[in-house]
Amino acid sequence: MSDMERDHVHDETEILRTRLRAAQETLETLRRDVDAIVIEGPAGPKVYTVTNAHQPYRMIVEEMQQGAVVLTPAGDIFYGNRYFADMVRVPPDRLVGMPMVEFVEISDQPGFEGLISQGAGTLETVLRASDGTGVPVYITVNLFSESPANVCLTVTNLTEQKRQATREAALAREEAARAAAEAASRAKDQFLAMLSHELRSPLSVILTGVEVLERLELPDNGPLRIRELIGRQARHLAQLLDDLLDVTRVSQGKIDLHRSPVDLGGIVSSVVEDHRGEIEGAGHSLRLSLPSRAVAVDGDRTRLLQVIGNLLHNARKYTARGGDISVSLEQVGLTAQVRVRDTGVGIPSEMLPRIFDLFFQGEPTAPRSGGGLGVGLTLVRRLVELHGGTVEAVSDGPGRGSEFIVRFPVTQSPLVDEPKEALGVRPTALLRILLIEDHDDTREMVGRGLQLLGQTIALASDGETGLRMALADPPDAAVIDIGLPGADGYEIARRLRAAFGERLRLVALTGYGQADDRRLVQEAGFDAHLVKPVAPKDVLRAVVGT
Repeated sequence: MSDMERDHVHDETEILRTRLRAAQETLETLRRDVDAIVIEGPAGPKVYTVTNAHQPYRMIVEEMQQGAVVLTPAGDIFYGNRYFADMVRVPPDRLVGMPMVEFVEISDQPGFEGLISQGAGTLETVLRASDGTGVPVYITVNLFSESPANVCLTVTNLTEQKRQATREAALAREEAARAAAEAASRAKDQFLAMLSHELRSPLSVILTGVEVLERLELPDNGPLRIRELIGRQARHLAQLLDDLLDVTRVSQGKIDLHRSPVDLGGIVSSVVEDHRGEIEGAGHSLRLSLPSRAVAVDGDRTRLLQVIGNLLHNARKYTARGGDISVSLEQVGLTAQVRVRDTGVGIPSEMLPRIFDLFFQGEPTAPRSGGGLGVGLTLVRRLVELHGGTVEAVSDGPGRGSEFIVRFPVTQSPLVDEPKEALGVRPTALLRILLIEDHDDTREMVGRGLQLLGQTIALASDGETGLRMALADPPDAAVIDIGLPGADGYEIARRLRAAFGERLRLVALTGYGQADDRRLVQEAGFDAHLVKPVAPKDVLRAVVGT
C-alpha cells in the first residue's frame, strides 16, 4: 500500500471513530434525558417512547393485591408498594429507610434475618403495623444480585384465609356439637326405651295379678279393697310412664297421627264415662253437656281421647272432695270447643302463662291428691297443636277453680265408623298358646291369666326352648317377648314363620313401643304387637285377632 493510500485509510478510520463516539453519546443521552424519539418515515413521523417503558410494570406492582418490598443489603426498605404500606399502616413515602425486621413479630425476627442473608426462602409470620395491629402474612424472599437493592419480598396477607379457617373451625365445632347433641338425644331415647321396658315388666305383673285375683273366689271383701288399691296405683304408674314417653316423642316430632273424620262428641262422651267411676268415687259431681248434632273434626281418635282424659284427670286431682267438674262441647262457627271446668284449687294469674310448660308443677304447697311429673298438660298442648288446634287455661285465682278450653277446626268430611269396644273375649274354641317370656313373674302371671280364660298354655323361658317346643308340639298361637336372651323375639318369630307359615298366629309382647319397634315387629312377621303392661284378656284378643 502506498503512503497516499495509507493516509486515506487513516483519515476514514478517524471519521468512523468520531461517528461512533457521537453515537455512544447519543445513546447515553437517550437513556438519560430523552422521553421519546421522533423518526421520519414514508408515512410521516412516528414517536417511540424510551424512558417511560417501565411505567406499566410499576403500575402492576403498585396495584397488585400483595405486598411488594425491595430491601437494601442492610435490610432497610428501598421500596414498598401501596398494599404493603396499607398493611403496616405507614405512608409509602415514609417506608424508605425503615428496617424491615422491625415490622416482623419479635419471635420470628431471627428466622427472617436468616432468610434475608440467604436471599431466598419463605416465612409465615405476623407483621406488627405502626398502630400495633397484627397482620398474619406469608413472606417469599428472592435475590436480585445485580441490583444495589438486592432483596425482593412478596408479602401475602393471610387475614382472610385465617378468618375462613376460623369460620371453618367454628363450623366444624358446631357440627361436632350438633353430632354430640344428636348422640345424646339418641342415648336419651335409648335410656327411655330401656326405662320403659324395665318398668313395664313389673307393672305387667301387678296388673295381671290383679286381674287374676278378680277371677278367683275370695272368702271375704278385705282383699278386694287391697286389690282395688293395687290396680289403681299400677294403672297410675302406667299412665305416668306413657305420658313421659309420649311428651318426649312429641317434642322430637316422632309421633305420627292417624287422622280421620271423627265425632268429637262421641269421643268426649267416651272419656267422661271412662273417668266417671274414678271422679264420683272421689266425691265429685260430674256433668256432661253435648250438642244434639255431631261435631266432626279431623283427628286421631286415640290421641283425642288422651287429651280430654288428661284434662279430666287434672280436674279430679286438683279438686277437693265434694267439688264439681263439668265437661261441655259446642260448635262455634268452624271451631269445635271443648270446656273442662272444675271448682278446685285454681291457678294464680302469674302461673297461667307457664301452666303448659314441661315439668311445671305450680306451687309446691298446693293440695294434690294424685301426684304427677308435670308433663300431662304439656302433652295436651302439643297433641292439640298437632291437630291444628289451641288450648288455654282460665282461672280467677287461687281457690276459684279453673277451666281449660280446647279448640279444634271442624271438618265437613263424612264421619268414619268408630270402633266398638268388645265386652269380653269368647273364642269359639279353646286355643293352645305357647308363651315365650324370660321374665319369670310376667311369664307366670300372663300364663295363669290365660289359663283362667280357658286356654291351654305352654311356657318357655327362652327362644330356643320355645322353638323346640313349637316344633315338637305345634301350637295355635305363640306369644313372644322381644327381649329374650340369646336369639331375640324377632329371630324366633322369623324361624317360626318359616316353619309354620301363616297358620301360626304370632303376637309380640314387649316393653318397647316406639314407632321403630313396631316396624321391626311387623318386618319380623308378627301379626300383632302388644306393649306391657297388658291384661290377659287383651293378650287373648290379639291371639284370636279381634
